[in-house]
Amino acid sequence: MRRSALLLVGLLTAAQLSGCTPGETPIEDRPENLTVAVFLDPEATASQTSAVETRLRAVPDITDLTFVDHQQAYEAMRKDLADEPDLLDSVKPESLPESFRFRLPDRAAFERTYSGPLRADLRALDGVDSVVFRGKKIQESVKDCVVDYGGRVATHVVLDVDVFLTDGASAREKQAIEARLRAVPGASGVRLRSREEGYERLKEMYQDIKPEIVASAKPADLPEVLVLTLADRPAVVRANDEKLAEQVCRLPGVDHVLVPPKSLARKATS
Repeated sequence: MRRSALLLVGLLTAAQLSGCTPGETPIEDRPENLTVAVFLDPEATASQTSAVETRLRAVPDITDLTFVDHQQAYEAMRKDLADEPDLLDSVKPESLPESFRFRLPDRAAFERTYSGPLRADLRALDGVDSVVFRGKKIQESVKDCVVDYGGRVATHVVLDVDVFLTDGASAREKQAIEARLRAVPGASGVRLRSREEGYERLKEMYQDIKPEIVASAKPADLPEVLVLTLADRPAVVRANDEKLAEQVCRLPGVDHVLVPPKSLARKATS
């Protein structure tokens, strides 16, 4: 699901931000390469969409702010993928996210906006799924940040929420994430799992069944993890009901979040 979602965003970006400006203008300064797309969550409400628009209109130097609905997104993709009908057959207008699009007047404004607070501000808004600055790394979808617990064995760690940090997470971002976790109802403690500790856990879990994984890994390859321990099963149920994972995923410095589901919470042991 994660790969398909990111592929869809990539296709939409290529279809709706494409174009070519003739002349001597450097490629990176052409209008199509100074464009930003803000993709909305499929469940975004009218008030959430309005809040996103309000924040975007406060961006200095913004030009050509437009809203792209499901049908417009589909028409753009259909035009761009006219030679690939098989791919289009699997796409329906309602499956494409709505979005806001805008341009910056020049490369300096584009880079200034990219490095400023806008991405973090948008990520924090309910209703925003991902933000794409043309030519930059695609921000992973908020929903794709939530890790599926899958068929993991239910043990005492079923009460732990794991928040995997990005490599570039700053001290301030870590403090903000930790503060948010400590405020979770039913929180009994938050601690940092170091890369070295993560490596030892990896060895313990996979040494006998996947030794090649352990052999190829190094502590530096593993992320730091903030571990929130919940007090009991009701706290886990509440965390699921309140969509804690999605809320935490909106914080800068968060890469992935793993929250034990209700079904495993019921099997928790002391």
